[in-house]
Amino acid sequence: MNFDITKDTPTRDKIILSAAGLICSQGFNYTSISDIAKKIKISKGTIHHYFPSKELLIAEIASLVFGNILKKLQEKIKTLEKVNNLELIVFEVAEILTTDSEFVRLKIFLLQEALSGDEKLTGLFSGFYNSVSELLGQKLKKVKIINGESAAITSSILIHLEGAAFLSTFNDTIYDSKSITNFLIQALQKKNKTKK
Repeated sequence: MNFDITKDTPTRDKIILSAAGLICSQGFNYTSISDIAKKIKISKGTIHHYFPSKELLIAEIASLVFGNILKKLQEKIKTLEKVNNLELIVFEVAEILTTDSEFVRLKIFLLQEALSGDEKLTGLFSGFYNSVSELLGQKLKKVKIINGESAAITSSILIHLEGAAFLSTFNDTIYDSKSITNFLIQALQKKNKTKK
């Protein structure tokens, strides 16, 4: 994620980017409207003009973050149009969903807030995961070795990618996309052997 702000950045975007950066580094509960205002040298009233509540600001951050990730994923899957190599597909998806530590940290803090009862944020997460699952599932249906199990394999891949991303954040250990991909491919191959 890029939280860079320039003098030409519109005020609304400055607020969103500043809040996202602070939440990423401090967490949701430790980021106040005052912190955001101080960081970009505007009044709290200006923030409230654009975002009457912190919850609306958080929902806007989530929309922006999820929208950017979905766009990257759509673009990547489009470039993989003729690729039937499961390992390459998993690697490319892992690159997008797990290697940006700021995105992963921000997603964790947003998820914590959603789990605390924020229904709007819960809906945004649901929409995000459904979209990611649909994009990956459509691509996997075209991979010949899947044999009609694209939904189960899509879920398995996404669960493992989320786990690896969260572990990376909490352990301060970066799991590279190749290691994650190798693990997933081995797990899927074991599953296929046990079915036969």
